Amino acid sequence: MIALLAASGTMAQSAQPCSTCLPEGIEFTTQAQIDNFQTNYPNCTEILGNVAISYNNITSLNGLSVLSSIGGHFQIIGPNLTILTGLDNLTSIGGDFDIRHDSALTSLTGLGNLTSIGGYFKINYNPALTSLTGLENLTSIGGYLGIYDNSALTSLTGLGNLNSIGGDCGIGQNIALTSLNGLGNLTSIGGNLDIFDNPYLTSLTGLDNLTSIGGNLCIGHYYDGNPALTSLTGLGSLTSIGGDLWIGWNNSLTSLTGMENLSSIGGFLRINENDALTSLTGLENLNSIGGDLDIWQNKALTSLTGLENLTSIGGYCGISQNDALTSLTGLGSLTSVGGDLWIQNNNALTSLTGLDNLTSIGGACRIGQNTALISLTGLENLTSIGSSLSILENNALTSLTGMENLTSVGSGLTIYSNTALTSLTGLEGLFYIGDDLEIYDNSALTSLTGLENLNSIGGSLLIGSYGEGGNPALTSLTGLGSLTSIGGDFYISYNAALTSLTGLGSLTSIWGDLWIQNNNALTSLTGLGNLTSIGGACGIGQNSALNSLTGLENLNAIIGLSVNDNSALTSLSGVDNIDAGSLTDLYVYRNHLLSTCEVKSICDYLVAPNGTIYIQDNATGCNSEEEVKANCKYGFEDYAISENRITIYPNPAATAITIETPTTPNRNTFMTIININGQALISRQVTEQEMVVDVSGLSQGVYFVRVRDDRTVQVGKFVKQLNN
Repeated sequence: MIALLAASGTMAQSAQPCSTCLPEGIEFTTQAQIDNFQTNYPNCTEILGNVAISYNNITSLNGLSVLSSIGGHFQIIGPNLTILTGLDNLTSIGGDFDIRHDSALTSLTGLGNLTSIGGYFKINYNPALTSLTGLENLTSIGGYLGIYDNSALTSLTGLGNLNSIGGDCGIGQNIALTSLNGLGNLTSIGGNLDIFDNPYLTSLTGLDNLTSIGGNLCIGHYYDGNPALTSLTGLGSLTSIGGDLWIGWNNSLTSLTGMENLSSIGGFLRINENDALTSLTGLENLNSIGGDLDIWQNKALTSLTGLENLTSIGGYCGISQNDALTSLTGLGSLTSVGGDLWIQNNNALTSLTGLDNLTSIGGACRIGQNTALISLTGLENLTSIGSSLSILENNALTSLTGMENLTSVGSGLTIYSNTALTSLTGLEGLFYIGDDLEIYDNSALTSLTGLENLNSIGGSLLIGSYGEGGNPALTSLTGLGSLTSIGGDFYISYNAALTSLTGLGSLTSIWGDLWIQNNNALTSLTGLGNLTSIGGACGIGQNSALNSLTGLENLNAIIGLSVNDNSALTSLSGVDNIDAGSLTDLYVYRNHLLSTCEVKSICDYLVAPNGTIYIQDNATGCNSEEEVKANCKYGFEDYAISENRITIYPNPAATAITIETPTTPNRNTFMTIININGQALISRQVTEQEMVVDVSGLSQGVYFVRVRDDRTVQVGKFVKQLNN
């Protein structure tokens, strides 16, 4: 109980005639205070401040019969009143009006002249109240109307002249309420209308003249529905909802009949957990939803009939966990979804028929875990997806037929764990993917047919898996013939039946890493013949049938190279043309038949390494760094390599370089610049620890700098750029 001003403070006023009074307000806590009100405050008819009536020893309000208005709030909380006789002359309340916790109150008789309430009006927790009779002249409420937890209330009779509510209206937890009769003149609600947890409410009859709701309309929410509600009859005049429409947890509701004139929803439309709902009949005039459309867990819903005129959804569209839904018929006029489209866990859904006019999805599209879905028929007019496309765990899906006109995916494309999918037929129109393409754990997928027009991937390409769970039936990469570049990493892994990389003939560049791992039937890298550069590292490992690196002959730039655990590999031939100057790290290990490692790129790198060298557990001839060096033929003198390396800058350089030696030179210290073919191009004696050398006459490329004296050889390298 919020105490207003104690009556003892007001009694101290002198009894002067007045019409307006008590700007500081008054609280009545005894019957005597009410009975003596006119004596204590003669001619007081308009109280300017707040009024509170509390405590259960108050049984009559007759002493307040002279009051015509209350400027502030009016609270009647916890007295023992049966009716409100005594307030018969009260016409207006400027602030809030709160009637609650009166266990004896049976009606609101006594408020017959009340016409307006400036703030909210709450009628709560009055267990004997059976009707709202007594409010017949109330026409407007400036704020919120709340009618909650009145366990004997059967109707709203008494509010027949109420035509507008400025704020919200909430009607909930009135366990005897069977209808909303009594609200027949209500035309607008400025805020939300919330109707929930009224267990005997069967229809919304009584709201027949309501045309607009400025905020949200919630019919059942947060697990508290109206379990006896069978229809929405009563909302026939409603044309617009400014906010959201939420219809949930109404287990007897079979259709949405009653909302035939609703044309627009400013916010979201959410229809969930209405166990008897079979269709959306009743929404035939709805043409736009400003926010999301979310239809989920309606067990009996078989179609979306009723949404035939819906053309656009501003936000997200989610259709999920509707176990009886067999098609999306009803969405035939829908042309665009501004946000994401999620269709998942609809176990009877066999196709996407019904989305035939959908042309664009602004966000992501996720089609997943629809166990009966056999095709994507219905998406024939879809041309673009703004974000990602995910097709996953649809165990009956055999192809992607239906997406032939899709040309671009703004973000990533994931095709995962569709156990019956044999090809990617249906994606023939796709030429661009903005981020990653991931194809993995599709146990029946034999080829990538369907991706023939895809020419660029903005992110990474995964074919297989980062761990267990590749594409065990995939035999070739046929279908990727137009792919020219990959913006991120390229993973080909855990594809047990893949025998070659045929199908990648147009691929020229990979901006990230290339990893070819755990493909046990792969015998060569044929198919990568046009690949010239890898922006990151290249890892080739655990491919038990791989016997050569043939296919990488045009690769000339790479950062790191790792070749490991390829038990049939005998030679590194195939990586001969990699520019050693681009390499930073080299790992060659546990290739038990590998004996030939002395290819040009490897030998060039070993002359002047730029990072880690790890060569071991291979066959003789390639079992250590020393064995490989011994097989490399460069004609270098047999000098010890100093651990102190020379410093070269700028690097890269266009016209001149500065060489700093770690030790003071002697008369036998000489510097030589050598190209990657071992040819000495510039030689001179070193007389100072720092010297400048003109390199403007050298061609563009990688060069080694050798500084030798009587005891040591120091080696560095630099990159020569074109002259400006």
